Amino acid sequence: MEVLLHPVVGGVVLGNLLIAVGSALVGTFAVLRREALVGDVLAHATVPGIGLAYALLSRTELSVLLWGAVLSVSGALLALNVLRREGREDARLGILLSIAFGAGIVLLTALQRGGGVQQAGIWRILFGQAAAMTWSDVALVGGVVVPASLFVAVAFKELVALAFDAEFVRTLPLPLRWVEFGYRVVLAAIVIVGVYSVGALLMGAFVVLPPMAARLFVRRVGAMAVGAVLVAVVAVMAGIAFSVAFPRVATGPAIVTAAAVLVVCAHLCAPHRGLLARLWRELRVKVRRWDEDAHKVLYRVAERSTGGRWEDWSIEELVAAEVGSRARAVGIVLWLWMVGSIRHKRLQRWSVTARGREKACYITRRHRLWELYLERCVGIAPEQVHAEAELIEHVLTPELEERLEALLEHPQKDPHGRPIPPGQP
Repeated sequence: MEVLLHPVVGGVVLGNLLIAVGSALVGTFAVLRREALVGDVLAHATVPGIGLAYALLSRTELSVLLWGAVLSVSGALLALNVLRREGREDARLGILLSIAFGAGIVLLTALQRGGGVQQAGIWRILFGQAAAMTWSDVALVGGVVVPASLFVAVAFKELVALAFDAEFVRTLPLPLRWVEFGYRVVLAAIVIVGVYSVGALLMGAFVVLPPMAARLFVRRVGAMAVGAVLVAVVAVMAGIAFSVAFPRVATGPAIVTAAAVLVVCAHLCAPHRGLLARLWRELRVKVRRWDEDAHKVLYRVAERSTGGRWEDWSIEELVAAEVGSRARAVGIVLWLWMVGSIRHKRLQRWSVTARGREKACYITRRHRLWELYLERCVGIAPEQVHAEAELIEHVLTPELEERLEALLEHPQKDPHGRPIPPGQP
């Protein structure tokens, strides 16, 4: 922290934080509009402009190079508008990206062969010069990022509308053409100044990574924008700290790598949309289905015994109740014993508790009600309803069960002539 507060390093931190804020705000709408590749195209389009500016003026000041980037990015935006109706979106963007970057590399290579002591600074624009940012550069970056952020704040509602239903919104009598134009200008401006920080190769990624991470945690656009800013700020601080601790590591790539790590962590740990949360939900569903199927086996055991016996049965009786194998029967017994639905009576003999009996009757009741519904109301043959009922019985709610019972006029038998258990759990 003492190093980060150093006057020289402080300019680097502040300048990169400004770029992070602007990239996150504009990138939020780039992600929502599914224009993530547009930022990549604009970032790569800065390379020929920067090379041309150096070729004409032989200066590597940020203000000089950015004017060349402005010209080349403006040309890329015009090309995007001209080709908007030609071909597929991804093909158009890919062609522009390749042409712009290829032309830039050719120009930089020609400049390198021509000689000059400042050419190393030009090549570093590909990967950024975040650690070389001065206070004059910070002032220039602030002069771009602050107006861009104000534009996003003022036109926030219109930008949200254009992001979700652009075709409909354009039919309304609103001056949205200027909002659309302003968004393109702001996106281009942020990309241009951001190239100096994280580089032309990585700026497109830095525009979209923080919003992608924030989107996994929130459901509103405003919260997504705020979250994207927080992620971008954390990525900048982590990247700068890492490059300070390891001086040979470039700051720009370290910042983007930190943002990528945060995205991976978000995809893993987001509470609702993360991979771990989805796996947990799937596991809970599978466990619930296993639990209900196991209790349904209990009912079959009792139904097959004389007088509906719920006590003093063996694993062999469980195997006979269509379980299929002794290994599966042992697994069912262990599970039912752990959840308290059965208790051990004596050697290899078991009895069902009140809880187990209640749940076994409940799941069997739902299964047989749905079988009867499929047979009476849908017209499926009785021998074919079992497989369909196996899928539905696990998702039937008590309300749907009541409606089924009323629709079927409180039936007593299923399509196979077996009794439907009464009562609720």
